[in-house]
Amino acid sequence: MKSFKQKLLAAYGPGTAHPSFQWSPDNPTAGQCAITALLVYEAYGYDIYEVKVNRSRHFFNKTPSGEIVDLTAEQFAKPIDYSDCRQRNPRDLYKSCNERLNRLKFKLTGGQLHEAE
Repeated sequence: MKSFKQKLLAAYGPGTAHPSFQWSPDNPTAGQCAITALLVYEAYGYDIYEVKVNRSRHFFNKTPSGEIVDLTAEQFAKPIDYSDCRQRNPRDLYKSCNERLNRLKFKLTGGQLHEAE
């Protein structure tokens, strides 16, 4: 999972971040939670969950044993309280962020995609 996260960090950018988040090189995981949770779901089969953080929806995964896998948690200044989370259907997330997900997949596979800084 560590090498997977390193690849994600190198591929994140303003074009993969949710538009309501201020992406920056200093906070590369900002706005990347939904597409990251989808990639973890695709790669490992871990279920996707949603929790409210600072009035925003935040997505992460859980293993079959209940272990939390949140590769974008560091975008927030404070630790996340995962106690009031709910499971999400991946299809719902695909509908809302498919374009950003495809952009991230393209970058992860070595494609070159120009993004305005």
